[in-house]
Amino acid sequence: MQSTTERGEVPEGERVIPGDYLGDGSRFFQGRGTYEMGGRIYSELVGEVRIEEHEKTTSRSDSGKTESGSKPSRVISVVGKYSLSAVPSVGSIVMTRVLNISERQAKVMIISVGTTLLQEPLSGVIRREDVRSVEKDTVDVFSSFRPGDIIRARVVSLGESHSHYGLATDRNELGVIMATSEGGHPMGPVSWTEMQCSKTGIREARKVAKVKNAVPLKSN
Repeated sequence: MQSTTERGEVPEGERVIPGDYLGDGSRFFQGRGTYEMGGRIYSELVGEVRIEEHEKTTSRSDSGKTESGSKPSRVISVVGKYSLSAVPSVGSIVMTRVLNISERQAKVMIISVGTTLLQEPLSGVIRREDVRSVEKDTVDVFSSFRPGDIIRARVVSLGESHSHYGLATDRNELGVIMATSEGGHPMGPVSWTEMQCSKTGIREARKVAKVKNAVPLKSN
């Protein structure tokens, strides 16, 4: 994974997914469809990057007092495109949000197929044996996912009447891409099995996906 000094901002028009790094907070205002963590801005949606000029109306004088003024800045946003017709098929890559978990599975709602957002979410299940490709008997669902996590997964079965899709996260690029800590703060990946709270530094277990634009948190 690259650091913020090694990679630049994401260009306008690029398609991104939740958790993708967009740019440094010193260069952009945070727009819709984004969130800030550790002074960096990330996508919270599936969609396209939009960059717009913006007028910041305050600045600071040498004395430290706030004065009126105008400083051109940019706002970075992510805009989603919805579809009524997108339907997952076996092999499709989907974005999901975890609803609840048990010892045997995680129930999720599918929110996008590829880079197309669904206007109405679909139901899906990630079974314990489909979390990883190796050591399946040792998988702990509670150490892999938590309710509210955003997960990238692939469709492995369609279920009855395409109403309950079977999903898997058994590849390096699949798994949790965005999560919130128990304290309610955004977390970033620090390894393939852990994410770290941006405020407290506390680590929590996850089955972490390899995200193309991820920027790991700095170690304290």
